[in-house]
Amino acid sequence: MILGLIVSLALAITSCEKETITRGTLDYKFVPVTASDGYFQERQIAYPENITISGYANSINDFSFLGSMVEVTGNLMAGDVIRGLVIDIDGVQYLFPDIPVYKNGEVISLVDSRSNGVFYHFMSDAINDMRHYGKQDIIVSGYLEDRYGRDVAGATVAVNIYNDLDVRVNN
Repeated sequence: MILGLIVSLALAITSCEKETITRGTLDYKFVPVTASDGYFQERQIAYPENITISGYANSINDFSFLGSMVEVTGNLMAGDVIRGLVIDIDGVQYLFPDIPVYKNGEVISLVDSRSNGVFYHFMSDAINDMRHYGKQDIIVSGYLEDRYGRDVAGATVAVNIYNDLDVRVNN
């Protein structure tokens, strides 16, 4: 009799939670400052707990990759060039060609997974690895030069990586 009540209570409690899929984001914002040789680098570690979802959920059960894009901005000046920009996620690198700056303070859209299959697979693999290992180690690095090829020291080079996810949650 008591065992029956315990089982009924457990079923009632677990049946109150409903699993649904919602949209989520996992965005990385890097704001390194260039050294005297123009080099910049910043490292972050991201966890599934860093996923932002729309609405409320008791817990995140799983997530899958939808898309990603990268933007660069900062106190960049017209004529500057970002060279050797690399996004390294857990030792796997995505390399960018030289990035010219045309306007002071410009926001430059570098890549969007909707139109670049190589980048799509890079980020999809990275998100899947996070699902498996429970974290991501992300390093962004590169060099900033002015229009004359001289190193730019003390400049902020902001690199923003925006990731859209489907997130399975319990409500």
